[in-house]
Amino acid sequence: MNIFDKSYQLVDEFVSKNENNRLISGTGSYSSLFRGSLFGETKTKEVVDALKTKQIKVLWLGSNPNVPESLKLIQENNSQSHYQDFLIQKQCGYFSEVSYNSETNTYQSGWDPINNPDHKWSFYTEIFNKIYGSESTLMANFLPWGSEDYQKFLKGIGNIDNSLLSRLLEFSRKLNLLLIEELKPELIVVPKSIVNTPIKNWHFGADKDNLGISKRIDAKVPFIFTLKELSFSYGAVKVLICPHPSYTPRVGKENREDIQNEIINMLTKKST
Repeated sequence: MNIFDKSYQLVDEFVSKNENNRLISGTGSYSSLFRGSLFGETKTKEVVDALKTKQIKVLWLGSNPNVPESLKLIQENNSQSHYQDFLIQKQCGYFSEVSYNSETNTYQSGWDPINNPDHKWSFYTEIFNKIYGSESTLMANFLPWGSEDYQKFLKGIGNIDNSLLSRLLEFSRKLNLLLIEELKPELIVVPKSIVNTPIKNWHFGADKDNLGISKRIDAKVPFIFTLKELSFSYGAVKVLICPHPSYTPRVGKENREDIQNEIINMLTKKST
């Protein structure tokens, strides 16, 4: 089974366990881990075929889908549910989230922040395209369930059941480790929101004491990023820990290119 279908299956199996059943109502089409297109394709079969000759260079991890209704349904624990939407997504043959158009009887691709970015997201895609080439970046969410932001989701689930929170975080860690080992990216991009929360082994258990190299760039607001190199079964992988794209306009347009160049220099600098 390919990694995309496998991810759907693993999410479904996890929420179907009795101890995790409360998550089902907040599991929807957005619980597809992936967003947008890859190599210009959105259908799973075509992406899997493309991966036979092409390589994902960058795995960009979002923290979680921005879907407040997901957390709300889990908190309320009532009869309303997004689960049927998840099952449709799981079976529709698309590797990333899509929506169904009943008028045309077709599926339409959802948000594609990598290949169709707005000004905020293009801050990073311009960097990765310059180093690794276009159509070489894949976006996946660290968590399949969502809220307005990552912190609200963690707090919301923790207030319900700390054991449930621990289980879903460990499940997500293992699922993302599976993605990394299967897709073998050269670079993993991790938002600070994941790193700045007390998640055990957020780094997938690789080189726990590797603090990396951090750099602060003074602009209208400080821009701070960290570069690590972690070891996985297939080799050394760079990990870029950086602010969310929504932060980037705050640095000022006059500083945008300079900061991009600093990140490029760090990513392309050979290890000594």
